[in-house]
Amino acid sequence: MKLHIGNMYNIFDAHRNEADAERMTSYMLNKFPHFGIKAKPRRELTKKHNQGLELPPNDFLSFAKNCFKYPEREMHHYCLDTLHAFKNTFSSGSLELIEYLITHNSWWDTVDTVSNLISTPIFKKDKEFLLKTVLEWKDSENMWLRRSAIISQLKFRLDSNTELLSAAIESNLGSDEFFINKAIGWALRAYGDYNPEWVLGYVKSTNLEPLSYKEAVRKII
Repeated sequence: MKLHIGNMYNIFDAHRNEADAERMTSYMLNKFPHFGIKAKPRRELTKKHNQGLELPPNDFLSFAKNCFKYPEREMHHYCLDTLHAFKNTFSSGSLELIEYLITHNSWWDTVDTVSNLISTPIFKKDKEFLLKTVLEWKDSENMWLRRSAIISQLKFRLDSNTELLSAAIESNLGSDEFFINKAIGWALRAYGDYNPEWVLGYVKSTNLEPLSYKEAVRKII
């Protein structure tokens, strides 16, 4: 598996674009170097390279750790794109994997991708696991786990558990973290697409930070 990952690195390196790499690295506040490969061609290279790849669930975490050893951001997204192809095998037993992906090389792009591509398929089919996990994450010392708790139901529409959403938000009220306050507004806005009355009532009765409030109601008011 290390050889397969290393070969992917070499393929990305062969497609390096220095001008785009500089722009992409700057956009990410210089937190990670880049090859300069945009999302669509990156996914095309990934799909071609991974043809016939067999990756049993017991190897997911090892695969992730090996991908995350590389500094270039495209390798971290390669990991997530690859794992998503095996989403039908995700289960509550994938918690260690999910938490590793959230808490390592952490920034909004991968953290939110983990929520969208990896956590959501598990949480949708196991609501008890969703409840247990969010109740643990919402009070975590790790800011990215707290953000993940807040946005854990973005795609649930009217199936959202509003009590759980409220609990995740209220554990993080008064935060001075941009990514927490943004997540609160984003989660409320997403649910507001389907239940604006509930969201309007919630923001009126909750002391949200200005950023959270603005994000929550900008498609309603």
